[in-house]
Amino acid sequence: MSTLQLVAIPIVAAVLACAAARTAPAQDAPRPGKPEKVDPFADPFTKNDAEKLAKLGYVAIGRFLWLGDVTTDQVQQVLGDDFAIFLETEHFRIASTLRSLAWPRDKEHRDSLADELDRLAEVCPELKTRPRTITPWLRAHLYAQRLERLYADFVARLGIETDRFPKGRGGGARTPDYMGEGPYLGQPDKFLVVLTQKATSAGTYTRAFHGKAAADTVRHNHVDAGSLEVVTSAEFAEKALMDDRKLHCHVTFQVVHNLIDGYKFFWQPQPAWLTEGLPLWFSRRVDEEFLNFSGRDHAGSGVLRAHEWARRVRMRVENDAWPKAAELCTIADATKLDYAGHMMAWSRVDFLFAARPAEFGRFVAHMKAPMTTEARLPTTEEMLGRQVEALRGAFQWDYDAFDAEWVEYVRTRYPKK
Repeated sequence: MSTLQLVAIPIVAAVLACAAARTAPAQDAPRPGKPEKVDPFADPFTKNDAEKLAKLGYVAIGRFLWLGDVTTDQVQQVLGDDFAIFLETEHFRIASTLRSLAWPRDKEHRDSLADELDRLAEVCPELKTRPRTITPWLRAHLYAQRLERLYADFVARLGIETDRFPKGRGGGARTPDYMGEGPYLGQPDKFLVVLTQKATSAGTYTRAFHGKAAADTVRHNHVDAGSLEVVTSAEFAEKALMDDRKLHCHVTFQVVHNLIDGYKFFWQPQPAWLTEGLPLWFSRRVDEEFLNFSGRDHAGSGVLRAHEWARRVRMRVENDAWPKAAELCTIADATKLDYAGHMMAWSRVDFLFAARPAEFGRFVAHMKAPMTTEARLPTTEEMLGRQVEALRGAFQWDYDAFDAEWVEYVRTRYPKK
């Protein structure tokens, strides 16, 4: 297994950063209790019927190869009596030890969950649309569907041509047309997502498979297998993730990090505004009040209300108190972004998706194309040089032109009050 550090090309390991969150106590969180008795190999809804599983988009449930030659049975041995439900979809392998939740009290959350369950019931009528309890199996089904919808949305919004990825391992020469090393956005193997109820289970898992026990959410690159992973727990973020909507938001943020890193294979770093702005944009569509950052919490995020980002960005523009693109877009390390920097990164992506989606897709594709054919990491100078080239190629912009069009968008679309 790979270690949690940056290693030299030919394959780059992920730089891991914990997500910090300041939020109100979870309203829909379950009370702590004993582990539930769950049969992880018998789905009570589909009854493991192959036709129903196929309709839900599952490749396998229960027992299958998890990573390399490691099986789900071996993963369960590591987790001990914290029984996991294992689902394999087209692009993900998921392990969940999440416990039951009561039906949400918050109306917005109730309505959103009802919509998700209605979509599930269209495929599998046995999945009740208004259950009194969201059971461990139902939660696993929900996350499987959420992750595949997220993958499809990511691909569609960036205009990614999935038929261009290599069908198997190995992508050939690293020319400008290079699309990676495998079929999963360019990664050789599927994306892994581990969702545990107990923080100790996440730590036990990461100690066994990453070499270090996690005390917070981690993203990990399994270098040899070519698989990018997210591991989190409902007890992380001061137990705010006991609220399923916040957990959904947080998982979205972390998984989008892996999707953009894995696109055309994880060879090279990208500017921080891009690698933070994309996860923030997708995750804020789930819950705009929950704060996700790479790195520790920044001054201000504990007192500023996250759902007011658009208004606060507008205020900064009107008062000329915002980082210009030549400053914001040349930050290489995401942990160097302050609270305002995260707002601005989100807003730049929001603008590009709304006003220039096709060009944005071409820009990201250009940024992810190989920056060097040599077996080394690109330098920061090479990365920023590529960004200037990609802005010009996709938008016919320099940094000043990027600023001008973004400012016009903010003044037109974001509220003053």
